[in-house]
Amino acid sequence: MRLTNSEKTYLVPFCDKLKLISVYHFTDVEEIEKAIEGKTENLLVWKSMLLEALAACNEPMYHQVIKLCDDAPA
Repeated sequence: MRLTNSEKTYLVPFCDKLKLISVYHFTDVEEIEKAIEGKTENLLVWKSMLLEALAACNEPMYHQVIKLCDDAPA
């Protein structure tokens, strides 16, 4: 999945918070995920991937999903 630059820019503040939280802190991650609006199909897919990693307690997948917004334009 490829996020657009505007989607990445939108996600940056959320990803910055998620980077500080382990996948094992379900409630904290879920609270951040709920604040993200699924404005586009890509954002809905991204949120779904985040929740999938969370449900599986899959730390590598969790970080991979977060990393998708790392190269957002400044």
